[in-house]
Amino acid sequence: MPSPIYVKVRAIIIERGSMLLSEYDDETGLHYNLPGGTVEAGEALHDALVREVREETGLRVRIGKLRYVWEYVPQQRDFFYGAQASVTLCFACEIIEDTGTPSLDPNQIGSRWIPLSDLPETTLLPPEIIPYLVADEGDQPTRFLGQI
Repeated sequence: MPSPIYVKVRAIIIERGSMLLSEYDDETGLHYNLPGGTVEAGEALHDALVREVREETGLRVRIGKLRYVWEYVPQQRDFFYGAQASVTLCFACEIIEDTGTPSLDPNQIGSRWIPLSDLPETTLLPPEIIPYLVADEGDQPTRFLGQI
């Protein structure tokens, strides 16, 4: 029996020409992700995103428009990101409050503001989203990015 598909949520937080990213150092080396994570059973999407961003960054956010959706099918990517299938919903967010110290995941070492102009040279996972993030004009419709 196949395993369930995880639903994940991610935040695009841009201020003054920079994007806030969660910074990790694990077996794959130093890399960045959009803040967010897996939606827990019985949890609403927006509640999960608010919780995940607060845990990873110490910030409380207001969730805006759904910007991107992508799916990960492990068998079609040679298990590049692991064996768990997922669909990720990525929302534009704005900071409304700094709640203090984050509760970092074991491999997370912090958060960092990366200038949008530096994103193409940044090890952001998955790298396939970088062109969309750099070109994001804010008024485009939600995009389905397909399989990543």
